[in-house]
Amino acid sequence: DDVQSASDVATSHVAGELDDSVRELQGDSQGIVKVATTHLAGMGTASYLFDKQLGDTWGTGIVPDFLRTILVVVVVLAALVWMLWSACYFVDFEELGLVLSRAEHAETLSWLIGVPILIAVCVVAGDVLGWYPLALGVVAVVGALISMYEIDVNRQVQEHPNYSTSCDLADRVSCTATMKTPSSTLVLGIRNSSIGLVFYITIIVCVLLRSITAVYFPVWLIFVLCFCAAIVSIYLLQLSLTVLHIVCPLCTGAHLVNFALLWLAWGHSESIRW
Repeated sequence: DDVQSASDVATSHVAGELDDSVRELQGDSQGIVKVATTHLAGMGTASYLFDKQLGDTWGTGIVPDFLRTILVVVVVLAALVWMLWSACYFVDFEELGLVLSRAEHAETLSWLIGVPILIAVCVVAGDVLGWYPLALGVVAVVGALISMYEIDVNRQVQEHPNYSTSCDLADRVSCTATMKTPSSTLVLGIRNSSIGLVFYITIIVCVLLRSITAVYFPVWLIFVLCFCAAIVSIYLLQLSLTVLHIVCPLCTGAHLVNFALLWLAWGHSESIRW
């Protein structure tokens, strides 16, 4: 009996200690789980804020997407005001309007209106719908067509010095007058239109490589090339408006293509990055 009683007491004592140990372990485990859950929830919240609120930025994590859009709109409007203000000193807009209203310039007027609209649609399709590869390809094709037409005009001007094209709208609004200036050959005597054609074809090839291989290098190359092209366009615009005092409709269309390509390339690279 004494042995049985001692055994019961020992068993009860050990069971009590085990119960206490289990309760302590359960409490510790619940605390650990609670801490871990809170930590993971915090990480999830931070990740959500970073991805959703700051993801569409220029890689800084500081400038939200809506501020980027506002900034670009302000820059574009300021550039347009500057271009019109500069052109007012040497372009007779009333005479230009009369020239464009004539039947023989209906085709010129149609592409002067149609090209900017097409580029704007491509920018919206890329930036809003996320169709960056398609938008980049279409805009690059437009640039290639403009370059090929410029190459043909250059050839005609060299063979026939008095040649006039449909975009020669006035004395100071003329494609051929611009192509006769030294600014039409910036690099090693090579025509800007020929360099532009190579540039646009390279963009198209890079878009196809990205679509086929899904590697990031073509996207990076597109951005670098478009950035350089935009810098050249700014220089040529400044030269045309402040030094030569000649507006070239074809060149202006190519500059517009270059700026649109830079915007699309930037948005495409950021969408992949984030």
